[in-house]
Amino acid sequence: MAAGWVILGTIVQGAFAAILWISLVMLLAAPGRNPGKFEAWVLDTSYYWLPAFPIISAVIVIFLYAKGAGAASYWWYLLPVAPIVLFGQFIDYLNDRV
Repeated sequence: MAAGWVILGTIVQGAFAAILWISLVMLLAAPGRNPGKFEAWVLDTSYYWLPAFPIISAVIVIFLYAKGAGAASYWWYLLPVAPIVLFGQFIDYLNDRV
């Protein structure tokens, strides 16, 4: 693993976390939604956890770099993809319900 790619990937993941957070703020501030108790819980926890996934993946890659892991460790940068896809499907479900 090259230090330059680890630094670049960490910067990109940090920017991605900031974009996710801003997007969630705009989404949750949108008027006209009346979610149920479970839907409100998912939205509230997503506000904190969804932007945390890119940060967690960057920390994992930095840790693996420090331990001398190979280039396959870059795959950890894809960790945020699954939660984002699931959240997108949840928002699609909410939009269909309204």
